[in-house]
Amino acid sequence: GPPPPPPLGQSEHGANGWMEEDGEEPPGDSRRRGGPPQALEALQRLDSREKEAELRQVLLSGLGDRVARRRASPEEVSERAGLAKGGAYQAASVEGAVYVHPGSALSQSEHEWVAFLELEETNTRVYMRDCLAIDPLWLPVLCPALCRMSEPLEDPPPPTYDSEADRVMCWMTATYSRHAWPITPAQQYPHPVNLACYRHFAMHLLSGHVLPYFAPYAPLLAAKPQVMTKSWARLQPRTESLLQALVGRECCSRHALLAAWAADPHFLLPQFLQWLPESLHQQVRRSWPPQPPAAADSCDGGQNS
Repeated sequence: GPPPPPPLGQSEHGANGWMEEDGEEPPGDSRRRGGPPQALEALQRLDSREKEAELRQVLLSGLGDRVARRRASPEEVSERAGLAKGGAYQAASVEGAVYVHPGSALSQSEHEWVAFLELEETNTRVYMRDCLAIDPLWLPVLCPALCRMSEPLEDPPPPTYDSEADRVMCWMTATYSRHAWPITPAQQYPHPVNLACYRHFAMHLLSGHVLPYFAPYAPLLAAKPQVMTKSWARLQPRTESLLQALVGRECCSRHALLAAWAADPHFLLPQFLQWLPESLHQQVRRSWPPQPPAAADSCDGGQNS
């Protein structure tokens, strides 16, 4: 595989600083196209050895339109073949080939994806200056405006609920820039807020993954929570009623649910009762609304009071 990016405490152009040129210039008249170096100067003041990945991500977040991908070379005859050193790149927002400046350590590396601060145009080539190697998996998170995401992949694996992030998460693939460069493999991202997102949130709510209040009731439900995500779920009144209530209050997170209960303590009570045998209705009414985990613990389990 490609070698790791050079340490930020060591210049990619030489020993004079991380983004400092070594003085070597390509032949011919040249003119530069780019931006100010303030971001680079700020990075030089940080403890770069311990925060290499974080620093590269910080810089990349402002260079979304200055990303380049190595063009295919004749040597790439198989998936395992290496990339030609010193080869041409395609920039996200520039027509024609661009090249890593010959004074850069990256000019002799095999990194497929790089970001750059500015372009320098000579009589024969356009060079990228102040380059850094990047991980393309950073792009959908740091530069979403230039990414096109796929539809959520249902299987495998299906969407999940991340309790710490308080979001429904799904697996998606992505392409980057107008060139539609594929970013692989598929990664987990927040689920787009649509009906499918609400369905998966309802499933995890009934399963007890969102709030512990619901966990003891999960085995007693009239149907398995997974029914919420089935294509025929709308045929059952209890699934459609719960879904419409969540959509109506835009509740696809624990935070949104708690805010809805603060405004209306009876929110979702009629819908949840439709999932339970009548023998449990009075118990649920007495303990409603559910409390956040910390408050529930202090009340000795909420629904058991």
